[in-house]
Amino acid sequence: MKITNHKNISKKIAQILKNEDKFVLFIHKIPDGDAMGSLLAVFCLLKKWRKNVEIAWDNEIPYQYVKLPHTNNLKKNHPQIDSKTILISLDNSTNNIINKFYPNLNRDNYKMIINIDHHYKNTKFGDINLIIPEAASVTQILYDIFKENNIKIDIEIAECLYTGLVADSGKFQYINTTSHSHIMAAELISIGVNPNKIFKSIYENKPISTLDLHKLMIKRTKTSKGGSLIYSYVLQDDSKELNLPYSASMEFINVIRAIENVKLAAVFKQQKDYTYRVSLRSSGDTDVSKIAIKFGGGGHPTAAGYHCNSKDINHCIKQLENKFNTNN
Repeated sequence: MKITNHKNISKKIAQILKNEDKFVLFIHKIPDGDAMGSLLAVFCLLKKWRKNVEIAWDNEIPYQYVKLPHTNNLKKNHPQIDSKTILISLDNSTNNIINKFYPNLNRDNYKMIINIDHHYKNTKFGDINLIIPEAASVTQILYDIFKENNIKIDIEIAECLYTGLVADSGKFQYINTTSHSHIMAAELISIGVNPNKIFKSIYENKPISTLDLHKLMIKRTKTSKGGSLIYSYVLQDDSKELNLPYSASMEFINVIRAIENVKLAAVFKQQKDYTYRVSLRSSGDTDVSKIAIKFGGGGHPTAAGYHCNSKDINHCIKQLENKFNTNN
């Protein structure tokens, strides 16, 4: 289903992109394919229009996305902002990431916040909010903005948009995939996107030591609730010993999610302070965003996450088991 009920906001955003000059772009911590694709699509566009555009960046680049256009611009950066700066938030449900970079932000520091997202619990923190929960990805929202406002999509922008769509639709498998998602994909392919190239970059570009990491995680995998909950965990030392980036564990959750009778899959990823970031996935039977929200997190019905403040993995697991009980 094509999204058509936000055209006025879309037009306003397009006008701002064309008429303003200074922009800073934001995505969430531990970026996925949709965040990366959205960020780089907008960056590509504004660069081509010779705008003054910077990225607020304090992440590692996930190895799956290093071949996307303009990743060479992703270096630790805390851009200077002023009363002429437009802040653009992409794929963020709250303004936490903006507050992290600019904790004392006030109206004298910036001109406007544009908030483009598809999380249905988005807090609408922007001066302009384009929130479309039914969109398969934020890149799908951007695609519609570009198409509706006659903004040319070249091959670089198309690759970024397609990457986000493939990643956040789960390779066109998730329930957020619609006929419009496939029409978008077809049009991007007609521009020149190579689906096989994108697929290989995201899903078939793993370091060989990823197998050793998965071996460890398989040994730690357990089920509960009669097999409806499945989980594993990864420790800080695992990545260090195997010389792997944090993002190397991201795909494992889809391996265990595919097990028969599983309603909820979880991976607990130990952070530098030894607390745990928890990723949740479901096949549609369980709305994992409702669980994540109870812990102060968020996400989508089939993909969500939150932070467990405990350094005890068993405590974090027990917390999730208890919330899963109340959720069903």
